[in-house]
Amino acid sequence: RTRALERESRERRKAESAVRINLGLQRVRNEILRMRDEGDWQRVAAAFHAELRQLVDLDGCVFNIIDLTANAYKGYDVTAAGLENEAQYAGIDPPLRRAMESGQPSYRRSRNAIEKEYLHPMPLGVQSILDVPFSRGTIAIDSLRENAFDARAISILEQFAQVLNEAHLRLDDLQVLKMTEEQLYQAKKMESIGELSAGLAHNFNNILAANMGNIELAMMNAPHHVLTYLQVALEASREAADLVRELMLFSRAQNVQ
Repeated sequence: RTRALERESRERRKAESAVRINLGLQRVRNEILRMRDEGDWQRVAAAFHAELRQLVDLDGCVFNIIDLTANAYKGYDVTAAGLENEAQYAGIDPPLRRAMESGQPSYRRSRNAIEKEYLHPMPLGVQSILDVPFSRGTIAIDSLRENAFDARAISILEQFAQVLNEAHLRLDDLQVLKMTEEQLYQAKKMESIGELSAGLAHNFNNILAANMGNIELAMMNAPHHVLTYLQVALEASREAADLVRELMLFSRAQNVQ
């Protein structure tokens, strides 16, 4: 009976832990759904930090945005205020590269292991680091204790990494939407320009038709010394008529587009 009670107690604690994790993840997702542009990253990162610290005993958290092609990455401290202290690094630390290429966590359990593998200096006092990959890099958490993170902590961080993927997808969707809206605005603007051009061309065409007709009539009875001037005026009117035709073609092309 004692064993049965202990088993029941473990299962209850496990269920309660799962509920806390899911609630934390959902609160971060709620912030992601409120995203409208890149400026909202601060709010998402702050929520991420607050919820993760409730579930995992850690001393520091960093988002590493990795560019494998350029062999470089940027690190952002994740704090209660959001993202801080952007740092750029040339060369990717082997544990980060392994995590990105394999899709599996990379865990350095001691200071010796950290100093053997990391190319860049780690903060003094850090004794263990866990990197979990997401679509753009890794989430790194560290501790001042050796062997600080167990299987539960790794599982929780992997779930938070999936939520971070969702945040990047949300931002990608927002950027595509913004680009589409800009293209629609440009299309409407060009349509308006086409309509304006058509109206202007029609009005100019009427004016030119009257001018050219009167010039041709005047040329029939004009003295020889005036003909030269009338001819120049007629040629200029014909050039203007050519411009009007181009405007009309432009307006039709825009309407078709």
